[in-house]
Amino acid sequence: MDPALTGLIGAGIGGLVGLIGAVLNSRQQQRLEDQRWYRARHDVVLQELKAEMAGFARTLAAVLHTMEWLTWIAREHPERITTGRLAAYSEEMNRLWPELTGASIVIAALDQDIYRHLAALTEKLHSLDLQIGEAALVYEDSPNTCARALAACYEDAVAFDRELPAAVADMIRSAMTTSSFEAAST
Repeated sequence: MDPALTGLIGAGIGGLVGLIGAVLNSRQQQRLEDQRWYRARHDVVLQELKAEMAGFARTLAAVLHTMEWLTWIAREHPERITTGRLAAYSEEMNRLWPELTGASIVIAALDQDIYRHLAALTEKLHSLDLQIGEAALVYEDSPNTCARALAACYEDAVAFDRELPAAVADMIRSAMTTSSFEAAST
C-alpha cells in the first residue's frame, strides 16, 4: 500500500476517532449539566415546600389554638361564653382559614403526596370547626346548651393537638427525603 494513502487513511481514522470522542464528550457534558440543573431545581422546590409547610403548620396551630381556647373556656367557665367571644372566634377563623387554604394550594402545586396528607389533617380540623360553629348557632336560644356543646368539642381539639406535631414532622421529613417533584422528574 502506498505510504501516502496509508497516512491519509490513518489521518482519516484519527480524525473520525477525534470527532466521535468530541460528540461523546459533548453528550456527557450535557448529561452532567442536566443533572446539575435538576439538582438545583429540586433544591429550590424542596426549600419552597419546607417553607410553605412551616407556614401551613403555624397557621394550623393557630386555628387549633383558637378552637382549644374557646372550647376550654366553655368547659371551665361556661358563663364566659358570650356573643362577643363567639364573634371574635368567628372573626379569627375567617382570617386564618384563607391562610391555611392558600398554603395548601401552594403545597399541592409543589408535592401532591404531601398535600394529600395535609388535606386529611385540614379536613379533620374543618370538621371540628363545623361542630364548634353549630354549637355557637344555638347561643341565642340557649347559652347553656351552646356552652355544653362547645365544651364537648374540647377533648377532640386536645386530641388533635397531640397528634399534630408528629404528623406534620413526619410530612416534613418525608419532603426532605423524597418528593413528587423528584419522582416526576426522573
